[in-house]
Amino acid sequence: MIDVSNPANPQRVGGWANEIAEWALGVAVSGSYAYVAYGVAGLQVINVSNPANPRRVGRYNTSGESRGVAVSGNYAYVADDAAGLQVIDVSNPANPRRVGGYNTSGDALGVAVSGNYAYVADGNLQVIDVSKPANPQRVGGYDTSGGPGTWH
Repeated sequence: MIDVSNPANPQRVGGWANEIAEWALGVAVSGSYAYVAYGVAGLQVINVSNPANPRRVGRYNTSGESRGVAVSGNYAYVADDAAGLQVIDVSNPANPRRVGGYNTSGDALGVAVSGNYAYVADGNLQVIDVSKPANPQRVGGYDTSGGPGTWH
């Protein structure tokens, strides 16, 4: 955990001892929890209520490689590489469970959520309606004409 209250002088105040041989590739924070996309180790749920002593409280092994994560309400939306978008119910942080997903046409590398829509970067932009978490549906998209190398 990094204290950025003084942006000119960030300070480390704590960390989580990662026993997973993976890199953290994406993170979203909601309330007292950080939701971390950990590649082949899936989604990790970290209690950060005490920044000096964060601790893992739950995890969900996704079917792909978790690359990005966004949280809205009781759901974590995971960009899960070749497995597309995965919708994980995190209402019980100690026991996250998959409730739905959508297999995007490319490798899902990033995700953002606003309202009822998940925006997935998979080499292009995919717009997924997640108003029914158990049955997400693609409603549109945009061809970036450049592949994943153009996402920065």
